[in-house]
Amino acid sequence: MGAAAREEGGFYDRDKRDFDLKVALVYPGPYRAAINCLGHQMVYYLANSLDGVMAERFVSDVQGSLDGGLEPGESDVMLVSIHYEGQVHTFLRMMREWSLPLRNEQRRVPIMAGGPALNNPLPVSDLFDAVVIGDGEEVVREALSALREGGAPDEVLLIDGMYSKGRSGIRYLRSKMEFLPQRQLLTTFPGGKKNPFLLEVSRGCSKGCRFCLLGWTQRPRRDRPLSKLYSQVELARELGFEKVYLIGSDFLSHSDAADVMKKILDEGLELSTPSIRVGEETNQFFEVLTMSGEKTVTIAPEVGSERLKAAINKPIPNPRFVESARSLREAGVKKLKVYFILGFPFEEEKDVHASAELGASLKGQGMRVDASISQFIPKPHTPFQWLPMEEAKRYRKKVRLFSQRSGVRTKSTHPGRGLIQGAISLGDERMGKVLELASFQGYRASTYLKIAEGLGMPMLARLLGRRSTPWVNVIETGVSIGFLEEEARRATGLVTTPTCDQECSLCGICPSIDDIRPN
Repeated sequence: MGAAAREEGGFYDRDKRDFDLKVALVYPGPYRAAINCLGHQMVYYLANSLDGVMAERFVSDVQGSLDGGLEPGESDVMLVSIHYEGQVHTFLRMMREWSLPLRNEQRRVPIMAGGPALNNPLPVSDLFDAVVIGDGEEVVREALSALREGGAPDEVLLIDGMYSKGRSGIRYLRSKMEFLPQRQLLTTFPGGKKNPFLLEVSRGCSKGCRFCLLGWTQRPRRDRPLSKLYSQVELARELGFEKVYLIGSDFLSHSDAADVMKKILDEGLELSTPSIRVGEETNQFFEVLTMSGEKTVTIAPEVGSERLKAAINKPIPNPRFVESARSLREAGVKKLKVYFILGFPFEEEKDVHASAELGASLKGQGMRVDASISQFIPKPHTPFQWLPMEEAKRYRKKVRLFSQRSGVRTKSTHPGRGLIQGAISLGDERMGKVLELASFQGYRASTYLKIAEGLGMPMLARLLGRRSTPWVNVIETGVSIGFLEEEARRATGLVTTPTCDQECSLCGICPSIDDIRPN
């Protein structure tokens, strides 16, 4: 956090003896990332709202607790947020720095982990005592309450929605989204800059892009009611925030998105939008965007090839992206961030050319354009979970080709790190030993590959070829495996599937949806 930074809104310097249950809440990343993670903050406030429970935060770049004097090893339970696969490596390094055993059978303190990077929990089954599958608000409350009342950890870890080694048929949790903290952490950094207030407008997505984990585990989209969003904006102003960061992977599909933006401005606050889906903009959105003075907007074409658009089920025509860019420029936007994905197994050189040409066309609309290139990494529970990753050499060649032909500023993910992410995301229980040994060294693909080879694991062959999917026997997302297989066939045939907003595709999730809609 730094000595010159000043934080408000936490629970500080309490006497540990006054609490029945002490919780170490770990975010395996830097402080600035932690306070900009709404899920981490929600669990922090939720845990501390329970009678007799004290939760303190730990991050990777600050020594000791951010709240007081609690040591990780003296906690009764540890909660860990894993938002991307590399944070597993970081967390294991933190555990070694704390002189705590990495494997669950050697520890006194049970560890419960959660987050989108653990939707396949098999690789961490020997490292974490339990993994929350899906949304954690309700299950964390239930688990901590049971532990506070003297429940045995072995029994608590069997709560519905928590995976532990050997269990199967774990139901993916989708929260009713009823809990919203009545404060957020506000930090003033040197120079007076403050972190933004985090406002989750909606959760999940109904579009069905075939590569997207969230679009299949968090479908369909759930919108927060306008009244609750207005209350949160007013809370942001009362707490002294200066800016509101809107959160929602399908933000503009919320029928009141522009009204929420207008409310933020009416309260005298600045706003920042998440990536917007082209084709969902309204005249009211552009009007409010103009009023906001926002200078940077993010869009995600993913690909520029019409053939690949059909394959990944994101059939937004290129002219529509150019039209949107033109409207954004007219609304006062000066910088456009664009996201592309390279390395799909059915991608040809002509498809990379098409993506580069789209990037060049967007640049031609009079704004600065920065392109972020991600490598395609198959994700569990998606129609593309069976597909191979691309070799690093071919991916690097495509990145260079895109950069040269598009003429836009390009930043790309490192293929070595992509390989590690894929190995963790698509691994089985044997991956736990690799993670344990690799954490003693740097976060490098060569390290992981060497260790896996020494253990007799064909890690690279599993990533670059078709694979088994053992997680489908453990986790039940509600989407049928038959539907995922059909979507994979439709991708090969370049056939699109309507979004949930247009037509029910009978994926299997809908019968239980009324139970999780926000009130």
